[in-house]
Amino acid sequence: REEEAEEDSRAAAARRKEREEARRVLEEAATEVARSEREADADAARRRREEEKEEAAAAVLRRRVRLEEEEAQEAELQRRREQKAIAAEAKTEASARPPIEFSRRRVPGGRAPATPPPKTGGAQGSPFD
Repeated sequence: REEEAEEDSRAAAARRKEREEARRVLEEAATEVARSEREADADAARRRREEEKEEAAAAVLRRRVRLEEEEAQEAELQRRREQKAIAAEAKTEASARPPIEFSRRRVPGGRAPATPPPKTGGAQGSPFD
């Protein structure tokens, strides 16, 4: 009986040791899984922050481009307004002036010359005659 009791005790100790080893392996596996999950969560959070930064930068660029386009449109409208104002002012000035009368010089014989009369008064033989 003592031998059987000793054998049972050894078997029970071996089973206890196996259970403890199995529990230790499970705890290590659970610890490793938890560590992997924490790393994955940290990586995902880092990626989200980077994406948010990129989206914010893109939004700033889009806003800047939109503002520049609006400024360019406003400058073009202002330029057109100024051109219209200048044209209207020129038209007003032209209508306020008496009309220009072009007089034709007559030469003997009653016909207007085909070409203007030659310029006189320059130095003789000058290429600017």
